Amino acid sequence: MEADKRLSDAIGLVRKVAEKTYQLLSKKPFMALFTHMVTLLVYGGQIFPPAAIDYIKALKTILSYPPHLECLDQMNWRIVVGVCWASILGDPVRLSENDEEDELEDEDDMEVDRKPFDMTQSHSSHIRQKTLSNINGEIAGLLPILFSAPAAPLLAPLPEKGTPYSSESSTGTNMLNKIHRFFQQYPNDNNAHLPVLRSLNLILAEMELNARNDTISGSLKLLPQLANLWSTRKKDMREQVVIALRTMLPFVTHKVAAEYDKIGAARETLAKIMDHLPKEGQLRWGVEPLDLSVIRLKPRSRKGKEKETCHPFETSSMRVSTLLGPWKLLANLLGWL
Repeated sequence: MEADKRLSDAIGLVRKVAEKTYQLLSKKPFMALFTHMVTLLVYGGQIFPPAAIDYIKALKTILSYPPHLECLDQMNWRIVVGVCWASILGDPVRLSENDEEDELEDEDDMEVDRKPFDMTQSHSSHIRQKTLSNINGEIAGLLPILFSAPAAPLLAPLPEKGTPYSSESSTGTNMLNKIHRFFQQYPNDNNAHLPVLRSLNLILAEMELNARNDTISGSLKLLPQLANLWSTRKKDMREQVVIALRTMLPFVTHKVAAEYDKIGAARETLAKIMDHLPKEGQLRWGVEPLDLSVIRLKPRSRKGKEKETCHPFETSSMRVSTLLGPWKLLANLLGWL
């Protein structure tokens, strides 16, 4: 139809102008262009298909430019992040700053969380994977860009002087809950898993030094879901899983985590990951000696004790000073278990 063609041409023209001139735009025209594209993405409580692909790719281009990303305030950040998650998770899409919190209720967990974890068996035979549209795959690519924005309000604001501390969940905690929902709905890897994993690592990097309890509770919930992705053949996705596990490990092994209900499942999951690491080498090229380019040795410091317990990769006289890659994860697991 003539109207559809005119609409498609207009949308394509806006995208072309945005991608050609984004480095020349000042704050005011950038915000006008940003507001126009985000507003036209939503129609009738869902993403508007004719504008989706073009406008999402244009938003990726202009928001990847650091000066424009710094122009986003918290209100606009919340709006566009809410639109992305609502579309990916199948919720009604609204142009609203107020985002509903996602609660992590045990009774709402899908069967994938209750089944024992098996590294050698694909979980696709146990649960039917929902399909993710190409539009939502493109939308997921916006999330790592948005979570790297300076205005991202992932942490709860500090209470004012004389005001009691509030236990309300922060935006970062809500984002961890949404990532948990995503892995529940899409347990098998698809085109959105990599950007979601990158988003997870950006959130954890912000929260690990400032929100210990929230990081522990989120890590215990996400750990089995990340372990289910360990058998993926995509190297870039495996890399993000390893980064997330290395960030979570100090929290799920901390003595404070023993008070949480999920600590038993976390121990079982980490034990199976540790058991699977050497098997990977045997299945592909066999077990080889640890290369000196991976391990750095230095004299072990003495603390005046006659008998000291040696940790992994440590003898009575030498210990490692740097351990790279999956070997560091294996050493941490051995030391904890």
